[in-house]
Amino acid sequence: KNIKKLENFEIEISNEKKEMEVLNRKIKEFADELHNLRVSKKEVFERGIEDILRLLNFEKAKFKVKIAQMGKYSETGYDKIEFLISTNIGEEPKQIKEIASGGEKSRIMLALKAFLSEYLNIPIIVFDEIDAGTGGETAFAVGKLLKKLSKKHQVFAITHFPQVAAFADHHYKVYKYTKNGETFTSIKKLNFTERIEELARMISGNVTKKSKMSAEELINEAQKSNS
Repeated sequence: KNIKKLENFEIEISNEKKEMEVLNRKIKEFADELHNLRVSKKEVFERGIEDILRLLNFEKAKFKVKIAQMGKYSETGYDKIEFLISTNIGEEPKQIKEIASGGEKSRIMLALKAFLSEYLNIPIIVFDEIDAGTGGETAFAVGKLLKKLSKKHQVFAITHFPQVAAFADHHYKVYKYTKNGETFTSIKKLNFTERIEELARMISGNVTKKSKMSAEELINEAQKSNS
């Protein structure tokens, strides 16, 4: 049996090489198809991200996708893909990590997730302080976009900003407490009165008549912006 195997060794090697050639051709065909698809959708992706970034107060942002062929295959084809951005007029797009601050990176990530969620079947999206580094008008814009996403997806947003929390359909408070010398974490769904008080605390650090009025005004403004 072993002698027969040795006698057919060259034939087996030749057959294996032919099979390898067939597989390599198929891999190239799939990689070429994936590359061409990426190139054909590149501009749509760029414009879509820019449109969302404008909603997040990146009025002059330019978003670019750089597609370069690596010369070797991976599970995602042979392309190396980089996201480039410029946030000011006259600046050349550069890698996000080179020019974006922490808050800007959060908004760019939100824009990417918001755009991709329209094409992917994602029932639940979780945002953990996606508004980090923002505030004021920009935080309000983030809340408005999250509210828009919630029309098609279940959105869970962890936030410290009242401008974002004001858009919620349901507001939960996560808090810590001590008992018998131990620390515990709990969560509570707030009713309307409790929600006003929590937003007031988020706005000014204290629950006062003025901060409660600001909280109600913020909720009203959030509701009007989505009507």
